[in-house]
Amino acid sequence: MADSKRAILAEEPIIWTGDLSDDCTAKWAGLMLRAEWMEKNYWWWAVYDMKKP
Repeated sequence: MADSKRAILAEEPIIWTGDLSDDCTAKWAGLMLRAEWMEKNYWWWAVYDMKKP
């Protein structure tokens, strides 16, 4: 994704889907954000670049 397009998309809000108290995903500015509740006071999270090869 071109840097100029990513900069424009980065102005958009992050919209999370799924169970926000357990496991959720968001697509934002060409990235996929994931978060999952693992244990008391512990979240696992990851960010993936969705750029296709």
